[in-house]
Amino acid sequence: MKNRIIIYFITLYCVSYSLSAQEVNTLGRLKDSIYLDSSPLVLQASTLFSRKNIGATVGVGRYLVRKQLFKLKKSGTIKTIKRDRLICVNAGYYYQAGLHQSWFLTASYQLRRTWHNGLFMEFSPMIGVSRTFLTEETYTVSDNGTVALKKFQGNWYLLGGFATGIGKEFKANRNFFLKELHLSIYSQLLYPNFRFVALKPFLQLGTSFDIEKLTRQSKNIIKHK
Repeated sequence: MKNRIIIYFITLYCVSYSLSAQEVNTLGRLKDSIYLDSSPLVLQASTLFSRKNIGATVGVGRYLVRKQLFKLKKSGTIKTIKRDRLICVNAGYYYQAGLHQSWFLTASYQLRRTWHNGLFMEFSPMIGVSRTFLTEETYTVSDNGTVALKKFQGNWYLLGGFATGIGKEFKANRNFFLKELHLSIYSQLLYPNFRFVALKPFLQLGTSFDIEKLTRQSKNIIKHK
């Protein structure tokens, strides 16, 4: 009888250990869990600063993939990290005193890594076009000496560059449409230029909004007026 009891407990231990191992393996398989938000569109806005320039951008981003990585710690707790991929289209403007003002349009591919506390790091390569307009009046003189004012003088440029920085993603809330705040180094490369390419670095302070929640809030405000 005693031997049967011992065999029973040994069998029970082996079964429970096997189930525990399966749970750990299951967590391992969930390592590359991929999901998409029900509202993948975001409205983006930012302000650009540098020593000589000031400007702003506004645009729309769309989540392509949101991937969750699960890590089982020795303590038994699960560490979660998110890796997001977005494609973004932004229009922007900056003003450089005494030289020109610039309007530009960019498309970027945003790579982001977010920790469980909402802090994230991101890197966004971009490509686009830029059109500058001189801030001072420009005149031309014809062969017969006639002076004429030339309006909208400036140049077209191919634009490349990147943005990289850190930020804070806020917890999802049904009535809170602000998704994040971030601070980045934002750099533009403009071609052609008399130096071959021109580098325009900025400090970027930006945010994004959940379009679906923003629309819902706007409708509620109008409804209660």
